[in-house]
Amino acid sequence: MSMISRNRVSHCAMLVLLAAVPMAAPAFAGETLTPEGNWAPTAASGQTVETLPTVSVTGEPAPANNQKRETAVDRLPQDVQDTPQTIHVINEETLEQQGVTSLEQALRNVPGVTVEIGEGGALNGDQFRIRGFSSQTDVTQDGLRDFGVYTRDTWNTESVEVFLGPSGETFGRGNFAGTINTTSKAPVLGDFITLHGELGLGLHARTTADVNRKIGDTTAVRLNLMYTDTRPVDRDGPESKRWGIAPSIGFGLGTSTELTIGYFHQEDDRVPDYGIPTTANSITGGIASAASGPAPVDRSNWYGGTLDHDDTVADVLTVRLSHQATPWLKVHNDSRLGFYTRDFLPTAPSCAGANATTGVVTAGSCLANLLDGNPATVPVASRGGPSTPTYTEQWGVQNITTGIAEFTLGGLKNQFVLGADLAYEEAVRKSNGNIGQGRPAAVDMLNPSKADWAPIYVATNNRDSDATSFALFASEQIWFTNELSLLGGLRFERYSAESTLTTFGTVTGTTFVPTTPNTTSSAEIDETLWNPRASLVWEPSDEQTYYLSWSRSSEPATGTSVGNSTNPVSTTTAVQDLQPTTSETFEVGAKLNFFGGRLGTGITVFQVERDNSKEVDPVTNTITTSGQSVRNRGLELTATGKLTEAWTVQASYAFIDSEYLDFASTDATTNALMNGREVNNVPRNSFNLWTTYVPLEALTLGAGVRYHDEMFVSQGYRSGTNEVTTTEVPYYLAVDAMAQYRFSEGLAVQVNGYNLFDREDNYDQTRSNRLVPAAGRTVIFSTTATF
Repeated sequence: MSMISRNRVSHCAMLVLLAAVPMAAPAFAGETLTPEGNWAPTAASGQTVETLPTVSVTGEPAPANNQKRETAVDRLPQDVQDTPQTIHVINEETLEQQGVTSLEQALRNVPGVTVEIGEGGALNGDQFRIRGFSSQTDVTQDGLRDFGVYTRDTWNTESVEVFLGPSGETFGRGNFAGTINTTSKAPVLGDFITLHGELGLGLHARTTADVNRKIGDTTAVRLNLMYTDTRPVDRDGPESKRWGIAPSIGFGLGTSTELTIGYFHQEDDRVPDYGIPTTANSITGGIASAASGPAPVDRSNWYGGTLDHDDTVADVLTVRLSHQATPWLKVHNDSRLGFYTRDFLPTAPSCAGANATTGVVTAGSCLANLLDGNPATVPVASRGGPSTPTYTEQWGVQNITTGIAEFTLGGLKNQFVLGADLAYEEAVRKSNGNIGQGRPAAVDMLNPSKADWAPIYVATNNRDSDATSFALFASEQIWFTNELSLLGGLRFERYSAESTLTTFGTVTGTTFVPTTPNTTSSAEIDETLWNPRASLVWEPSDEQTYYLSWSRSSEPATGTSVGNSTNPVSTTTAVQDLQPTTSETFEVGAKLNFFGGRLGTGITVFQVERDNSKEVDPVTNTITTSGQSVRNRGLELTATGKLTEAWTVQASYAFIDSEYLDFASTDATTNALMNGREVNNVPRNSFNLWTTYVPLEALTLGAGVRYHDEMFVSQGYRSGTNEVTTTEVPYYLAVDAMAQYRFSEGLAVQVNGYNLFDREDNYDQTRSNRLVPAAGRTVIFSTTATF
């Protein structure tokens, strides 16, 4: 934090705590602690007090039908069944059965979600795409923004929710195709200790501990611990060594006023995996290059170096307060203060050789030698990526206050939500030059060896960026009858960001040339965003919900966060003058429950259209003035819950018809060729199934299938040829299974198998010129003991 003002940090941290005080004061100032440990109102002189009923904690298991669950976001007070939006829930039971250890693995249960390899500007980390739209900054934790750029472990995660469709009214700027929300484990009124250990192929070792203690009638503490050392099967270089600790305490649990304070710390020392190169080809013929897709090399090949690293630290403090002020009014106040650091140096391989204009492969090039079938010619790939590490320090603070009122007005039932959202974030990105030995540029494509070199780093520039946002949001649902209601909402948001680049010098060869005096350049942006939504809901019974929804999300042309780009506030005037990117959705859906509510099903027909999309250069990570317009139309089917008392299923299918409406090229030929084509990173069909069966009381068997169609990751136009070149990823198909045996109520052993058919053409992460192969067949054994 040397480059970030500690005074500003402490002042903003104080603001968060002060913001929470007004919410806590009415809750506690007028209450006393009863002998039973509950908060009860204290009457002022001459006043009468209505005592609210105490909420009991039963400890009953959550329903297998995820539609019967409440969402973990205060601003969405209805349960999943009654919220007019497609919501996928990956619950704790599914996470445990599948042996999930990362957010990326959890999202494999949601069709239409893909993972992208990060570039230098995005700093890798979790790079998700929902229905083809980038959602890297659309990840929240307990309904609050998770500001950092890192790979999220799930050891402290209770469940994962994916809200599909533009969600700007609920979550703020961005959130074009949806929002990913993780729910943290929180204290409960009970005593338990759970110890868990794993050993598996790929040299995988993991241990976690979950300790909960009730220390009063309404107070409890919880501590979660994790250590993981893992290497994927059939990948020679990548690895991750990480550990974490997450203590939390809850006050007033089960009463009208609950306060939870949680701290999260995770450190990850990772060797990043930037995969294998791809090759491209023309779809109209006449190009003497390879068929599009992954380069024909062994999936274990890794082209990185001994200095590659991706080291992150995340420290997050979260305070959540809820107060049932009256029988008809409930108030929430949630605050977050997060600090993040990242030290990052990857190697990005490429195998060039096709002429950019004609597409003809250059003789003697890497691509030519790779495809000629002659073992005597060695294809030599290039090691790309930044030649020096980038270090980033980032912190952010957010406070959201939400009031939910339920009342009758004019004989009509109303539910009114009103709130305010304040946030500030700051990031310092430190860049270096190398005046020592450079990274070896060439590597044998077929038999790569780790690159080793002796660099000498010197500081060349710092980029200091900050952003402030203030939002007001409101929504109201009015029931015209017991069955028919109308929901409308609007969010106003003011977003301001500023970025300053300070240059200390430049590196030419092995010489550092200082800039005297240091030069600076600054840019700033101010945007006002309006994000509305509306829904018509019909609920003829408790087990049926039908809805028609419309919503719109927007974000500034320069993005939504200052911590995940080399140039978060573009210095290009043309970019600053761009109109905000917008996304609009229409959705018609039905949610139906069967077998007495045990099984929930859903069907959704949707259209999402995104206008004025910005494009980011994959090499420089600068924003270009694209203005693209794309449209996704599709159908989703879901089923979750119990078919019988012994048979549980979670299944989902998505069909997405994607299309470039306006490729927004200045070249008319390019537009003519690209308009109407499928959008990159959008599989047309995707399907996920996870099912378990309990043939004996102590035995649980499970199996799952993950599938998506082939998809384009890159499409381009060769000038003067009237041909489109494409890079396509093969279809993905993986079969997983598990078996668990419980020796007693507190002791169980489990075995999980992943990619059991060892399919070699599965790729977990994609980029236009690189693909990361999925791990080969993996088996992991685990033991869980609960006391």
